[in-house]
Amino acid sequence: EYILSKSGGLIYPSFSEGFGYPPVEAMSLGIPSVVSSNTSIPEVCGDVGIYCDPYDLESIKAAIKRMISSPPDKNALNAHACKIKLRQNRDLLNLTHLICGDPKFN
Repeated sequence: EYILSKSGGLIYPSFSEGFGYPPVEAMSLGIPSVVSSNTSIPEVCGDVGIYCDPYDLESIKAAIKRMISSPPDKNALNAHACKIKLRQNRDLLNLTHLICGDPKFN
């Protein structure tokens, strides 16, 4: 986290991703991320991600240039990360209730 917090951005052109925790961590620190435009990443990063085609070096290069020249607002990045974390907590609670039932009725 320390190194990420001191960086100018995260470059994360993943080919295959289950969720995208590194970009969420970067967003929570106000750090912009260049991320893949495929897999689950767009759902996670929403409108604050800087997207690229991970199979295309020119696309990655262009996204890095966008990140440097006009990065997303740090407050918008942090707010989006908070929204994702709240959704994760809600989904986990719903899953726990689905599996275990409502504890007040057991």
